[in-house]
Amino acid sequence: MKKLGWFLLALTGPLLGLSVTAQAKSNTRTPYIWVSSKKVRPYPTYFKLGQPKPMWNRAHTKKIHNLQNYPRTTWIVQRKIVLQSPSKSHDTYYEVRSANKKVHGYVWHGNLSKGVNPNHVTAGTLAGPPGYAVEKRLIDAHLNQQLASLFPGTVADKKLQLSANMLIPSLTMSDGVMNCLAYYFDDASEDVLTFSANTKIAKSANFLKAQRRQLGGALKQAGLTFSSFDHYRIGAYAYPKNHAKYGESVIYLLAPTIR
Repeated sequence: MKKLGWFLLALTGPLLGLSVTAQAKSNTRTPYIWVSSKKVRPYPTYFKLGQPKPMWNRAHTKKIHNLQNYPRTTWIVQRKIVLQSPSKSHDTYYEVRSANKKVHGYVWHGNLSKGVNPNHVTAGTLAGPPGYAVEKRLIDAHLNQQLASLFPGTVADKKLQLSANMLIPSLTMSDGVMNCLAYYFDDASEDVLTFSANTKIAKSANFLKAQRRQLGGALKQAGLTFSSFDHYRIGAYAYPKNHAKYGESVIYLLAPTIR
C-alpha cells in the first residue's frame, strides 16, 4: 500500500507542478504598452467630482492616487500618451503634475476637463467663464484704463474687460480667447475686433508712447486709427509692470449695434 502511495505521489507531483506553473502564468497581467508620446504646451485641467478615478504610475501597473482626493487641485498637462491596453485597444492618457508640483502621474484623458479648477477660486483670484481664473496681482486696473483711453469715444464693457483680463489663462488653452468671448457674447464673439501689442518694453519706458507705436501700426495695417471706434465697447488688458511681458497688451472692440 505504501508503495502504491509513493507511486501516485511520484505520478501526480509533476502534474501539480505544471498546474501551479500554468496558473501563475495565467495570472500574470499583460502590461500596457506605450504606442506614442507627445510633449504639449502645458495647460490646466481639473477633475470633475464624481466616482473615484485613479492616477497611475508610468508603467500603468499601480494606482498611485485617487483624483477624488484632490477636489481643489488644478492638474497641468505636460504630455499626451497613447497606450495599448491588454485587450489591444488604444487609450489616450495625460502626464500631469499638480499646479504646486508636488504630485505627478498619468490619468486617462476622459477624467479631466480643461481649465483652472473652479473650486480653487480664492479672494486673490478673479474668476471668468467656468475653468478660467487669473490671479488679481496680474491685473493692473489703472494701466488697463490708460490703455483704453487711447481709443477716444469708446465705452468700457464689463464682459469685454473680463475677457481681456483672462488673457493669461486663455493663452494656456486651445482656443482659450475665443472660448471666453463666446461664453459672454455667443455668436457675436466673431464680430469682436482684436488688436495687440506683442513687444515687451523696459520698465523705465513710456508705456503709452510704446502702446501708441505698436497698436498704431496694427490699426494702420487695417486702415483704421485710434479714433475710428466712436461708441464701440472696449476691453483692454496690459501685462503689469511686475510681469516679464510688460509692454504686451490686447484690445477687444465690439460695435454698439451688435448685441
